[in-house]
Amino acid sequence: MTNKLQEVFSASQFAGYVEDVNPSLTAGNLFEALFPISGMDGLDFSYIKSANGAIELSSPSAFDAEPIAQNREGFDAVKGELPLFRKKMVLSEKEKYTLNLYLNANNEEGVKRLLSQIYNDQLTLLTGSLATMEFLRARALMDGKITMLSKGGAVAIDYKVPVANKHTLSGTDMWSDPTADIVGYIQDALDIVEDETGIRPSRMALNRKTFRYLRDNEQIRANLLPLGIMASATVQDQAIINDAQIMGTFKALTGINEVMVYNKKVALDGTMYDLVEDNKVAIFPASELGKTMVGTSPAELSASMANAAGAQIAITGEGIAINVVTKTDAPYTTETQVEFVGLPSFPMSDKLVLMTVHA
Repeated sequence: MTNKLQEVFSASQFAGYVEDVNPSLTAGNLFEALFPISGMDGLDFSYIKSANGAIELSSPSAFDAEPIAQNREGFDAVKGELPLFRKKMVLSEKEKYTLNLYLNANNEEGVKRLLSQIYNDQLTLLTGSLATMEFLRARALMDGKITMLSKGGAVAIDYKVPVANKHTLSGTDMWSDPTADIVGYIQDALDIVEDETGIRPSRMALNRKTFRYLRDNEQIRANLLPLGIMASATVQDQAIINDAQIMGTFKALTGINEVMVYNKKVALDGTMYDLVEDNKVAIFPASELGKTMVGTSPAELSASMANAAGAQIAITGEGIAINVVTKTDAPYTTETQVEFVGLPSFPMSDKLVLMTVHA
């Protein structure tokens, strides 16, 4: 067993620990499948967002003739720079002292136990980075834009969801009104997207509070499946109706194939945020919507040169950089720094329906 602190507590050791527990870090991140992680070089990004879903056909051509040029009209190039996200956690002098005592005494169990405690604490840096990616996906999907402000900086990007696809309900159209024609309004909104793009959105995301409006809706309750069993149910019959019945009936009436009820919360600078906010609904196609673009962070860019000079920078499979830095003056602490640059792309944003269902 080694007795060197830098060999048991390092960026590569921590990265290895992260990979061992990795499946559990993203458990419950429902939007990752919609915007899977995709690595890219550098910071600048550019992707093409089609203005509609119609496929441009090849033009008939005579033999030995020049091909006809297809212009870029009807397409929107989205360009920008990936923002940097960075945080750290400090290994105190006392923790380093205790770890060194175990190492010098060849107390392998003590080393494993303390390292496990330290790594579990510092794992929150990684879960925070992955949760940040999920937060960005959620804002892109639920708002059609990202506006994020913190002590360290700000992120702002608009994915240009067509105005006709955004709906703010009022009066008796609001889902909180038990008589609201929820099914009819959704079908009309889907018709708009299908008419413009040729694609009909078939998946929906909302949170638990918003889903409760469906439970109380007279239209949905009057059509509960199987028909006949619940046909006479009233709005007050809460106890005899479960979510599965509501969900099945709603899907059958609207043509929505999948409903994602997502109640996960995150925190930033001491403030709690819902990934899917109350009274917001997003309806989107049954396909990938984009990518979570993860670029080259400053730490990753500097890794080879810095590591050659004695630094300890490692990169996880998601493109998150881990750097373990030991201070050479008092206090003699060691910092674990985690950073990534990333942002969702959203080429399918013109096929998104956004609803604010209650004022």
